[in-house]
Amino acid sequence: MVATHEVEIDRNLNELSVRAGDVAYEYWAKGSEFVQSRVMELVQNTMAQASRAPRQEGIVSKLFDMCIALSYEYQAFLENRTYLIVEY
Repeated sequence: MVATHEVEIDRNLNELSVRAGDVAYEYWAKGSEFVQSRVMELVQNTMAQASRAPRQEGIVSKLFDMCIALSYEYQAFLENRTYLIVEY
């Protein structure tokens, strides 16, 4: 019985494996986008608070400069990113 349907079973298992990979990729992409947006909110809030505070030398100013650079790099990344389109 199994031998007569072996090809169909293998094809269905392969399709299931591919769809599971696609779903995992979609969740990974959505999760990473969520994390990126929350990190940027944190950076923007830190920058806003730091810009209101008096400028201090040392680690605080280095952190502020790093946040500004990260913000510009992330905005450039968002402008240039492409999406992978998966069709069934």
